Amino acid sequence: MSRGKRHYDGIMLAEVVGVNQVKFQHSAAETHENGIAVWQVNPVVKIFPDSTPKGKGTNLNVALARNESEGLQLGIRSDKPYPKLSLTVSEPKNEAGSALPAPEVNVIGYVGIDAPSRYFQFTGIPAYRRCVPGNSRGELYPDPVIPKSEFALEPQHTQGIYIRVNAPADAEPGRYRGTIALRAGEKVLRELPYSVQVWNFTLPDRPEMSAIFDNRHGTGRQFKEYTPMEAAEFLARKRISFDEIPAKPRFRLENGKVKADFTEFDKAARVWFEEWNIPLAYLPLFREHFGWGHPPKPFLGVQPYEGKWPYRGVDRGRFTAEYRRVCQAALKLMMEHLRRKGWQDRFILYISDEPHTSVPGIKEQMIALCDMLHEAEPEVKIYASTWGYVPEWLGKLDVWGIGVQGQISEENLKKLRDSGAQLLITTDGHMCLDTPYNAIERMLPLFAWKYGTRGYEFWGADWLTRNPFEWGIHAVHTQSDVPGKPQRIRYPNGDGYIFYPGKPIGLRGPVSTVRLESLRDGIEDGSYYLLLERLANEKNDAPAKALLERAKQLAPIPNAGGRNSEKLLPDPDVLTKLRNEIGEAISRLCEVEY
Repeated sequence: MSRGKRHYDGIMLAEVVGVNQVKFQHSAAETHENGIAVWQVNPVVKIFPDSTPKGKGTNLNVALARNESEGLQLGIRSDKPYPKLSLTVSEPKNEAGSALPAPEVNVIGYVGIDAPSRYFQFTGIPAYRRCVPGNSRGELYPDPVIPKSEFALEPQHTQGIYIRVNAPADAEPGRYRGTIALRAGEKVLRELPYSVQVWNFTLPDRPEMSAIFDNRHGTGRQFKEYTPMEAAEFLARKRISFDEIPAKPRFRLENGKVKADFTEFDKAARVWFEEWNIPLAYLPLFREHFGWGHPPKPFLGVQPYEGKWPYRGVDRGRFTAEYRRVCQAALKLMMEHLRRKGWQDRFILYISDEPHTSVPGIKEQMIALCDMLHEAEPEVKIYASTWGYVPEWLGKLDVWGIGVQGQISEENLKKLRDSGAQLLITTDGHMCLDTPYNAIERMLPLFAWKYGTRGYEFWGADWLTRNPFEWGIHAVHTQSDVPGKPQRIRYPNGDGYIFYPGKPIGLRGPVSTVRLESLRDGIEDGSYYLLLERLANEKNDAPAKALLERAKQLAPIPNAGGRNSEKLLPDPDVLTKLRNEIGEAISRLCEVEY
């Protein structure tokens, strides 16, 4: 018998009783053909394993403009097991026999979470302890949209299918019809008609609102085989963009003079703007030059202040002469090059992420940076994700990153617009995967249109701390809001990524999500609001103006925020029906092509 001491945090003794797995039972599928229910689900609504059909309706339909893509989502459920099913969608054709491209078929995957989303704080807990949130429970949420048409169907388990319908820019307006077939081997179990309405207006190639997501390729690299440019192209096809062009200019100090090589940057930028039609990017210079409560970064080896980091006791509003010289010289080189290329209006300079105005010196530091950069290049557009209104920075920042959940009032929004400032919506922590609806994802362009912003930005496109197919939760990490004060934290579920790497499931490129698909559809909705507004004003059309007012009512400030999707958008059908009404109104008002 061995003896000794065992280190432990605590011991619990309890009786263990075996129980069978509990499953939700619903027999609605019994009343459907071959005992299989197939029904359409609003693409804003997520399909869960226990989702059930509403009635026996089989009218599957979608409506879209030319040069648009729209999601058609199906739920499939049976009381019987089917080890292997396949789903095919025929090309929809109009009465003249013209066809739209064959829709893309995807199977929705499910990932586990252990607790509802929030910023999980574990500061002060020893590093050797596991950080598990209180009230943990296992749940499955739909998220990855996997490009395949075959799947297994468990009994009493609903499987989501995501179909993407495309209408080219030259598609004839009108009604198209096709067939969706569900097969087990060669046997057709269900065959359902579907229809596509193509309206008589065309969306532009370049998105009219920006949706900027930060490239986080380096985090979770072990799960990825794609390159940053491949990921950027994947997002561009979704009308979304990476934050920066991956190939950056190379700045250097040579005999005291700032020089730059733009060769590789120019090659990538040409693709970025001329082939992918990306509307806006962050300048590849002074990106997040300081964040939170930290001092500015050195540049080309030159420190911003005298002394050593974190420069305690210095005047944050006074940089060294050498720091000012090299920073201004680099910015002049950058902007002169962009003007020669005609790209100067496609960039904003992202100077700071969430500057902590409560930290002494941060307000002065921001003013000094903006003054230094504007002195060199008065036309450069300086951006910071402030979330709220900071009076001292009015006239210093050119583009403000505002929160639309209530961090800024409509009164202060008006002050910013009246000052000539531009706006972006900043959205960190709001696109979590454990919500019942893709509400904020679809609605962000509605907020952008109503409040006059250029679009929105988000801090991560592919920030992975675990294999996302195994868990929809993040690992705990350490960060510091101010120098010398680390904290242990776990970010909300799904926060920081909107697509998956294909490598863990045998695919090379990125894999979409139901969140990303809604983001894509929302960007195109943004063009609907802008187009109807132009037409309503041009033609002084009262019904169109009334529609726009109804749309604005769905986007109040303050609101419940993205993590509370069922409160932000209590009835998703209201939004999608309104979108279709707007499409019909645009068709009525369009006498010529848009």
